[in-house]
Amino acid sequence: MFLASRLLSASVADVGELTEWDELEAALTTWSEQLRAEEHTAHRAEGLAESRAGPLVSVAHQRLGAAVARTMSALLGSVRTESTLDEVGSWLLTCETGDAPTAKIRQI
Repeated sequence: MFLASRLLSASVADVGELTEWDELEAALTTWSEQLRAEEHTAHRAEGLAESRAGPLVSVAHQRLGAAVARTMSALLGSVRTESTLDEVGSWLLTCETGDAPTAKIRQI
């Protein structure tokens, strides 16, 4: 009611300003929603990569020993894509020593 009474007594210039504020508010809302969606996607991808890195470190420990597993754990902390983690898994299954997969991870 208060807003309606203000609009009735407002000049054309004042109404134009209200429209600009509405547009600004709509833009800010859109930007905020986009930012939240991007953050959610990034956190989800990061969580997925972290959950997949753990089993790879376990495989490295079983196949190649604790020292290689520690090195791989530190190196895999920066890997954030599933495809890269899949490659690391393949390297672990086919390598003879821990030098090959850790050298490849360092190159990523």
